[in-house]
Amino acid sequence: MKLDPSEMFKVLGVDTRVRIVELLKSKGPLGAKNIAELVGITPAAVSQHLKILRQSGLVRSERNCKGSNRNVRSSGRGMIA
Repeated sequence: MKLDPSEMFKVLGVDTRVRIVELLKSKGPLGAKNIAELVGITPAAVSQHLKILRQSGLVRSERNCKGSNRNVRSSGRGMIA
């Protein structure tokens, strides 16, 4: 999904989402529980923010044997420099 600039500003207009993206960029793939502990919000709140970030194409989910990890997209649509 290609976002126009106004939609991107809506997605990143929430400080918590910006903090999550910065955290994923600096630490690499993390699960919702780890993100919640580092950001200081509930895992349920993290899941809601991640859903919006995934839908915008800024974050992708990866499944492994221990659950799901999220990471910032490194290329393609929604790329963050």
